[in-house]
Amino acid sequence: MAGSTEAREKAVPKYFLKTPERLKDPKYSKTLLIIGAILSVLGLLMMLVNDSGTRCLGGGGILFGLLLMFSGWSGNASKRKAHAKELKKYQEAYDRTEPKPSDAQMDEWLQKDRERIRAEALKKLDLESSQVVQDPIEVIGPANKADLAMGKDSTIRFSKYDIVTVFLTDYHLAAYKCTLDMAHGTQTDESTQEYHYKDVVSVATQTAGSDVFAVMLNGEHRSIASYQKFSLAVASGDRIEVAIAFPQLDDIVKEGRLAPTGADEAIRAIRARLREMKGGVQV
Repeated sequence: MAGSTEAREKAVPKYFLKTPERLKDPKYSKTLLIIGAILSVLGLLMMLVNDSGTRCLGGGGILFGLLLMFSGWSGNASKRKAHAKELKKYQEAYDRTEPKPSDAQMDEWLQKDRERIRAEALKKLDLESSQVVQDPIEVIGPANKADLAMGKDSTIRFSKYDIVTVFLTDYHLAAYKCTLDMAHGTQTDESTQEYHYKDVVSVATQTAGSDVFAVMLNGEHRSIASYQKFSLAVASGDRIEVAIAFPQLDDIVKEGRLAPTGADEAIRAIRARLREMKGGVQV
């Protein structure tokens, strides 16, 4: 699969649509054709007999046989016509869903986007790489109402992701959050936050109930009653949050698994930095 923007815009939506089942060939009936042919041949043979009654019966046999053959041909022709219409619909549905990008291609696009977003986040936060005391911390999870699909490797992928990139400096924590559109490789809902370490009151995973969060499976809306989220809270009440897991995921996609979100690693790294800066105070 080509990596161009145009190819990506067309390919990614297909990844999240189910390929239609192969259309079966219709079963054509030969019974009437065979019976009609036999009756016609018998009628023809009877016509050769030097007996008016037999010849009359043979003529009737020929006529009836031809009617049966016509009926069989007409029925099969009707099936062929109906099959042609079904085949056209199937081909249109197939073209909307195939060819799909491979799991590896989807992962490659996502990885390149994440690398680009990390570089852009640094600039949007007006930071220099020399100011950052360790590698960027990243948490990624599905965006609300994103399409999902399970790949051949059983990994569940999404059409849109919420991504938080956190940079730790000597004096503060800076974060960039956005929603990544996999089809276009672009970000929306961008925001930046900067907090002094003393203002961070908690960083943890939490379970949240919801009547608004949902995912889309093959175009069908699936509500999420509760989900786990990464949450970083500060004294002012502001929060940075990303959905990372769903307890009822097995009810939506059997035997599928979510890709690593980075949430646990982010929590450990941020907590360690906060303890260091706050003199061992638990967060």
